[in-house]
Amino acid sequence: MKLKKIIVIMLALVMVLSLAACGNNDENNTAKETSNQEASNQEPKEGKKIFKYGNDLGALTGLDVHLFTTSEVFEVSEQTHEALIGVRTGTYELYPLLITEMPKVSEDGLTYSFELKKGIKFHDGSELTSHDVKYTLERIFTPSVGNVNTWICDMIKGSKEMLEGEATELSGFKLIDDYKFEISLYEPYAPFEAVMATTQMVIFPEEAESYGKDWGLKTYIGTGPLKLKEFQPKVKVMLERFDDYHGEVAKLDELHFLNMEANTALLEFEKGNIHLARVQESLVDQYKDDEKLKDKLREQNLIGIIALTLNHEKPPLDDVRVRKAVSLAVDRKSLAENYLKGNVSPAKSMLPPGVLGYDPDAPELEYNPEKAKELLAEAGYPDGVELTSVVSEKNKLVGVFTVLQAQLKEAGITLNIQQVDKPSYVDLRKRGEIQMPILTWYADYVDPDNFLYTFLYKENSVFFSSNYKNEEFNKLAEEGRRIANREEREELYKKLDYKVVHEDLPHSPLYTPKAFYMEADNVDGLEMQNFTFRFYNTDLK
Repeated sequence: MKLKKIIVIMLALVMVLSLAACGNNDENNTAKETSNQEASNQEPKEGKKIFKYGNDLGALTGLDVHLFTTSEVFEVSEQTHEALIGVRTGTYELYPLLITEMPKVSEDGLTYSFELKKGIKFHDGSELTSHDVKYTLERIFTPSVGNVNTWICDMIKGSKEMLEGEATELSGFKLIDDYKFEISLYEPYAPFEAVMATTQMVIFPEEAESYGKDWGLKTYIGTGPLKLKEFQPKVKVMLERFDDYHGEVAKLDELHFLNMEANTALLEFEKGNIHLARVQESLVDQYKDDEKLKDKLREQNLIGIIALTLNHEKPPLDDVRVRKAVSLAVDRKSLAENYLKGNVSPAKSMLPPGVLGYDPDAPELEYNPEKAKELLAEAGYPDGVELTSVVSEKNKLVGVFTVLQAQLKEAGITLNIQQVDKPSYVDLRKRGEIQMPILTWYADYVDPDNFLYTFLYKENSVFFSSNYKNEEFNKLAEEGRRIANREEREELYKKLDYKVVHEDLPHSPLYTPKAFYMEADNVDGLEMQNFTFRFYNTDLK
């Protein structure tokens, strides 16, 4: 009997050890298990409205918007934090969010006067005051913080001195009282209000300093309609309703961001386990043709531009006739409708629809390979030209380049495509060494300055490999930053855009992108602002 008991105990021990060995601490496996457990639990607990969103969170290691540039980080902060100024979904109209009215601007355009709404609470119950705004702005420019987004607001006076370690306070911030303050700039900057409405400029409580390294990991306090409940890096983010929100209280009880690879998220959506999943361009047609799922597919135009960059310092593109020939040889309509299957829109401007200066009445860009040949001959290339482009490996633009390669061939233009790793590509491009890269850009804030000035002003053009050095353009771009009158700015940017697209051609627009996603039938009020979802008014019916 004793021998039998010993054998039974040993067998049981072996089984326990075997089961333990099946598990491991690999982060990705843990993430998948957590996501699957979350997704499979669809029945609301005690009637709670819990919204589940599957997305790739593999790179989500923190939530602090000062330390990251990814949409996954911004998408969480869009729900938990707020900037002084809000942006209305769809129209991109600016409105006072944490302030009583839009700021008053001095006659010289240098000083903006703000007044906070009284009684706005942070998630920890403390009241929002001017001291929190001062803390946030100075944190942005404190070198030890390591903010990677300082460029977006470095027009604030004193920012450069702080970044260079010459000052510990922001000279451009004047605290008047608990609710009133002024922000001064080095020079007039017309889009400043749009900058102050970006996710990078959300307001943190002054007490954030006391949380040290836990900030953005265990603690992340804002004034938004949802507050942080739990964050597991690379695994999930759980938010819950903030009942003391100063505006309309959120309808959802909880919002869960769950780590799932793109295809896994779509499978979980089809099973009814999650409410929302993004759809990659390559899979859009599959869902458009699916009778059971096509009504759940949504699309959203994005404020972005995909364009060819034509390097002015790389012959033969140093000749404007060759650059115009390249533009004439591109069949944008075919590229958009055939290769990209109508999931993008052909572009005729470097400014996307919705951006000041975009001209909806402007004609479509001409496709004329024969005229392109004539221009090449006129430029001294009767037998055509040879161009080289570089693209990072595994980039989806490789396919676009292949289509362009065939189109350009019809006009006597041979395009060679070189694939390199991403670090090498970035290094070559920022040194201005790529002859004809493709530019992909999504708006940080909806203003033409964020496009034309960003791409083409002086040394910026080297970074994007156009090497466009045009004094007239630079003067007009500077002027556009100073003009306060909307109508005057609109006319100036129409002129600048025409100069870029039709006269000088440092870039030639190809198409404007769209985003696609699957939304469950019981979802109501979900909004997308450019590339990030907004759950402020979302409900589960």
